[in-house]
Amino acid sequence: MIRLFNLKYFTVVLLFAIWGSLDSNIASLLSIFSSSSIFTFVNLFSIIRASGPYVIFIIFICFFYKRLSFRTSSRNLNFILIILVLNFLIQLIASFIYQDNTLLNNSNLILLSIMSLALFIFEFNHDNSKKILIFSWVVLFLIFMWFSAIMSLWYFSDKNTVANLYHGWPQSFQIIKNLTENIPRSSGIGRSALILLIPIMLGLLIKKKINILLYFFYNYSFFIMLATQSRIVLLGFFLFICVIIFYLITLKQESILKIKKICLIILIPIIFSVIIISMKSLQLNNNNILKINSVSDYSKDPDVKRFLRPIDPVSFTSRRYDDWQEILKKNNNIFLGNGIMGDRWIINQTASSLILYNYASSGIAGVFLFTLLMFRSFFICSKIILFHEKKINKHNYILLSACYIQYFLMGRSLVESSFAVFGIDFLIFFAAYFFTEEYYNKKKLKK
Repeated sequence: MIRLFNLKYFTVVLLFAIWGSLDSNIASLLSIFSSSSIFTFVNLFSIIRASGPYVIFIIFICFFYKRLSFRTSSRNLNFILIILVLNFLIQLIASFIYQDNTLLNNSNLILLSIMSLALFIFEFNHDNSKKILIFSWVVLFLIFMWFSAIMSLWYFSDKNTVANLYHGWPQSFQIIKNLTENIPRSSGIGRSALILLIPIMLGLLIKKKINILLYFFYNYSFFIMLATQSRIVLLGFFLFICVIIFYLITLKQESILKIKKICLIILIPIIFSVIIISMKSLQLNNNNILKINSVSDYSKDPDVKRFLRPIDPVSFTSRRYDDWQEILKKNNNIFLGNGIMGDRWIINQTASSLILYNYASSGIAGVFLFTLLMFRSFFICSKIILFHEKKINKHNYILLSACYIQYFLMGRSLVESSFAVFGIDFLIFFAAYFFTEEYYNKKKLKK
């Protein structure tokens, strides 16, 4: 028990608790205690997930309040933190004015965001931002393995009549009823795969020895990312492959070794994915599936049809553009927005854009504030990649991974709410952002 309250361990416990609260729902939690509710193990798990971060954060404050500070040694980071707090305050105030039934759950998202930032600040001040990022990857790995494993089981089941994982949800994830409030979409699984692939790919590039288990996971994640067929994820992956090739060209290695690296990082995973897809296609042929209703008919090859996701002939943006237009028309509070999750308040679904989410939730003020954050993130990552760490090596590949993950999530934010709201993107983005800020701040102090 004494070791648990050691600072080094306790912050990790708090981080795991915050991650564990993802998709927890306060209203659903309160319904567990109603007289008509039957208490189960899943109910107990839900209580622990929802209340855990609050309990542990209170203990954290009680034991380490003398070390707590909401200021850092970086003036620019302090400015960004003020921006984030202002954005949260605008959303909270607007929520109290315009929202009613959803205020409890939405306020929970803000409180979890503030707890997360407080933890990131604390670890930044103790030069532990790298630790937070690595542990965040570990938790994301566990979440990804759980949901992708269920998705893979669905993939080879008779219920799946295509050879891709696009829209391989939500029924396929209902193994334990009420385990989670928010079933992940296939694009979310693809996003998690790419976030995990980025540091592994950079590691494979510079390391001489290959861990067999890690390499198998790399191939598996490669297939999941390819099969979920999120266009923004695939675009991000293609651009990152270009980065990998550039780094490989600049490395001082023999040509034969560079060819081996290309095979390990690109060729073998593609062959692995093709084999799995072929196995599914063979299964479909054996089941005498002659026609797939949900795919477009631009290809005469049935195997290609089964693999490629259906294309909406009406909307290239998967109807996102219609949602954006609706938010712009219906938002009457253009300066300060409608409060937390304002997009759902206006159109009853996600805005599918960080900019439009902020416009709906905290108005023009929120858009301006978050734009400053993104400019800061882009500036630091560009300085690190182009000036400070131009060559990849075993000492900087995690730092470079943090930069490329921020690039990817900022690109993804064009078509998803992403890190504007508490969730996986939020935790990964800010863990990576604080790590790059910590590095950049140290560089400035050394001058």
